[in-house]
This record gives sequence, C-alpha cells and structure tokens, in this order.
Amino acid sequence: MPSPIFTELPPPQGMEQRMAAERAAREAYIEPPVSVREVSISGQGHNIGARVYTRSANANPDAIVVWFHGGAFIGGSLDMPEAEVVAYELANRTNAVVISVDYRLVTDEIRFPVPQQDGFAALRWAFHNAASLGVKNPRVYVGGASAGACLAGSISLLARDHGYALAGVLPIYPVAHLGIKEFTPDLRAVLSEDEIFMATKMGELHNPWLLGESSADEQAKWHVFPGDTADQSRQAPYLVIQSELDALRATGQVWLKQLRGAGIDVDDHVLAGADHGFLNRTPASDENMERCLQLMAEFINA
Repeated sequence: MPSPIFTELPPPQGMEQRMAAERAAREAYIEPPVSVREVSISGQGHNIGARVYTRSANANPDAIVVWFHGGAFIGGSLDMPEAEVVAYELANRTNAVVISVDYRLVTDEIRFPVPQQDGFAALRWAFHNAASLGVKNPRVYVGGASAGACLAGSISLLARDHGYALAGVLPIYPVAHLGIKEFTPDLRAVLSEDEIFMATKMGELHNPWLLGESSADEQAKWHVFPGDTADQSRQAPYLVIQSELDALRATGQVWLKQLRGAGIDVDDHVLAGADHGFLNRTPASDENMERCLQLMAEFINA
C-alpha cells in the first residue's frame, strides 16, 4: 500500500499547473559556471548516490554544504530544482562545495530510519573525504527543504551525538514533528481551510506511515522527527527560513522555540507572500527563491 495520502485524500488543487510552471522555469534556467560530478557513498548495505557541485573558479573552497531535497520522503530526486538549482546556486554564490544527496525514499519496503541513515552516511563521507573534494579544514553545513529540512535537523542531532562539529544548519520551510502543531491565529489568517486540512491529515496519516514498524527506541536514536527530540542543546547555529503561506509553519514555529529554549543561536525569516516549495523554481522566476538563496549564501559565507 502507498502512503494513505494517496488513497484517502483528494489530489491538491492546481498541482498539475504548478508542476508545469516549475518545469518551464527549470528549462529556462541558465546554469552558472559550476562543475558537477557523480559520487557513490557507502551506506548501511547500500550505495548512496550524490552529486558534487564546485564553482569552476573556486580554487580554494573552505566549506562543504550537504543538501537534501524535499518530497514528503516519498518523492523528489537530484534533478528537481529544489536539489539541482539550489546546489548550482549555492556553489556559485559561496566558497563551498555542495553535495546533493540522493537518499532513499520511503516505500512499502523502506521506512524510517533509512533516510536518516543515508543522510548521516553522507555527512560522515563529507567530513572524511574533504581533502579529495579540495577542501582543507572545512566548515561543514547541512541543509534541506521541507522533508529535506526535517532530515537536516535529524542529521544535526546525529552529528552532535557522534562528535561531528557542524558549522551550521539550514532548514527551509521545514517539517519537524510527527504530529501537526496548533495553527495559531496569524497562520489561520493567511491559510485556506483546505491547506489546514491537508497539513492536518499529513500529520495524522502520512507521518505515522513513514515510521513503519520501527521501534520508539530506534526512532529516538535516529531523531527521525528532530523537533520530537527533547534535548535540542549543543547544536550548531541555525538559519530557518519559512514561507508565510505555508501550513508547515505550524511545526516550524514550535521548533524555533525549542531551539532557542535550548540555547541554540537561531536566525529565522518568514518570507512574505511565499508558499511552500518555492525552491522548486528558479531565482530569476521567483523573488522569494532569490531572497532565500541570498540569506543562505550570507549564512554560509559569514
């Protein structure tokens, strides 16, 4: 059986038109002078695909960004703009090598914590292969969008647990908790009832389905929904960017309070008029994507 969101919920309105517009934007995107190569990362009994992006004129990169695309943990690929265009842009705008990770998606046979295991394997690979990437004494960042932002939060906690010192964490329009959080008045003022309904059902139906038969101990060990980890302390600084018109802001707002309450340095922004998934366009076609990329580049270059 696929995720219950496919069997128990109506298709989102306007999805086909939105995807067509995103494809058109991607086709018009002019790639900057960035070299790309495929690598294979050894995981737990599985080789994880990834792409490494390096600005052609960048002779001495001093940072690495490990990046995870979104797709509700059941979709997405390295070819979607949220993966490919973001990786091109960050590599071009910063002094970082960007690693876009093709973590395994959840299916009937693959459930949590497999994406987290793949993500952590990619992070370890980045640390241990920095020299072959041309990066000496790297500052290592982890980031992602939507489900990828959730994964970045999990990897940040795993890095803390296992002694890998990150330079920063960049969750963009994140989901951070298994269950949906309260829709505050400011959110209800800008969201439609359909959007609230869909987000609520994702929390009730889809997120528990992702867990499969994994035990509570295993879920806690891998921090599968990072906001559900009680101890948020001893993490690197965060840059959290949310969309004003996004129902997932309900979970993002709670996560921000948790991080700050644990003493984590957090820089957060809510982009006015932005919807969920704007990184699946291009900076030329979407001003919020351009603004987000600027903020991310400033965070990495600081």
